[in-house]
Amino acid sequence: MSAPSVVVMALAPWAGTVLAGVTGSYAGAYLVLAVVAGLAAVLAVASVPRLPARASSTEGTL
Repeated sequence: MSAPSVVVMALAPWAGTVLAGVTGSYAGAYLVLAVVAGLAAVLAVASVPRLPARASSTEGTL
């Protein structure tokens, strides 16, 4: 389980530099990362299954 985390931590500095080079600045790279994080948050919220509505019942009441 720790191998993927170690690989990502090892590649992150180079990936950040490449992203800054592609966008032209570190500010642009951070904007891209912010958009990706926002999209991930929206997808995470949208992926939560909805609970079925509870049927109101008078069963068991006096």
